[in-house]
This record gives sequence, structure tokens and C-alpha cells, in this order.
Amino acid sequence: AKALEKAKFGDTIVLAPGSYATGDPVITLQRLTISAEQAHSVELDGYMQVSGSVLFENLTLRNGHGNILSVRNNGSVRATRCSFDNDGQDYSAVYLERGNVELVDCQLASARANAVSGKSGSSALIERCTLTRCGAPAVALTGGSQATLRETTISDTYNNAIRAGEQSQATLEACEIRNCGKERVGIQVTSGAKLTIAKSKIHDIDSHALRITEGAQVELVD
Repeated sequence: AKALEKAKFGDTIVLAPGSYATGDPVITLQRLTISAEQAHSVELDGYMQVSGSVLFENLTLRNGHGNILSVRNNGSVRATRCSFDNDGQDYSAVYLERGNVELVDCQLASARANAVSGKSGSSALIERCTLTRCGAPAVALTGGSQATLRETTISDTYNNAIRAGEQSQATLEACEIRNCGKERVGIQVTSGAKLTIAKSKIHDIDSHALRITEGAQVELVD
């Protein structure tokens, strides 16, 4: 928390091994980098709100009481080789409201909520990630938000793997969805939403792989 208070535009914060409380900061700085001195030796515990631009590298991020990251007001986050574990309240691990996120080579779990939730025209790129153990749809999109999942696996979720609604768009490229839905369908697309699936596998779903509401668009490629 103290390092964030002192940080300036374009700074890089390198953390020694250990566990750190984030102190619930609101990060407005641009081009800030927060990384671990050694890969996966650093745990950040708490909530962070970003309306600037931040790069997270080689970190474990946890919160038992709310969102781990909330990206708002045209804020931008890129996380590489990070682990997100939200095991507390009914809050998404990564929450977007007019925000943008890129998750690359990450693992996300959210025991009682979404791994990623996008609203109000937000954008998410989820590449080479694993999303698992989610109590709500692993990826939930509303309000014109869009998400592209590439070479990503969603598995072992209680709810849908993906739910797209309210003019949102979801694109899957070379993804795998398995053992999702439990008492629900794998992917749900509501009226006005669009889903594109390319070179992806959906299997071992308790109910239907897809549920498409009248007025939704679905495109299957290859």
C-alpha cells in the first residue's frame, strides 16, 4: 500500500517474496507495473480499483471480501502469469465497468461468483487462461460488453461457463469448456447478444451445451 502511495507515472514496483495487504487503493496512475521479484512468490490480499493503466506480472491475488480487481472509467489492466483466487463474498474476481482487461497465462477461480464480469461497454481478452471453480457464470457480459477467449479452458463450474446478454458479444477461439453448468447449460446467449465459436470443444455438460434465446446470434466456425 505504501509503495502504491509513492508511485508515479510509469513506475515499476517489484515486490520481494511475501504477503501484502493492498489497502483497497484506487489506482489512477498510467503505465504502472507491479511484479514479483520471483514468480508466484508474492501474494496480494485485498481489493484494488483501477481507472489508470496497470500491468501485473507473476502475482497471486486474493480477496475474501469482494472483488480482487475492479476496472472502471476507461481503466486498463494487463495481467500475465497471475493467479486470481476469490473465495469470499458474491463478488466477481475481476469486475469491469467501462473498463478493459487482458489476462494472459493466468488462472482464475471465484468460489461464489464470476471469474470475469463485464458491464457498460467493457472489453476483455482472455488468452491461454484457466477459469475454474466458479459459483456463477465464469464469464458474464452485459450492457454491450465484449470478451474474446483464446486457447482458454473453463471447467468445473457450478453455473454457466459463459453468459452473454444485453447486446454483448463473446468470441471463443480454440477453447475448451467442460464439466460446467451442473444444473444449467454450458453457454447461455440471450436476446440481442452474439456468440462466435471457432475451433473449440464443449463437452461433459450436465444439461445442454448451448441455450440460445430468440433474438440472439450464434456463429459456429470450423
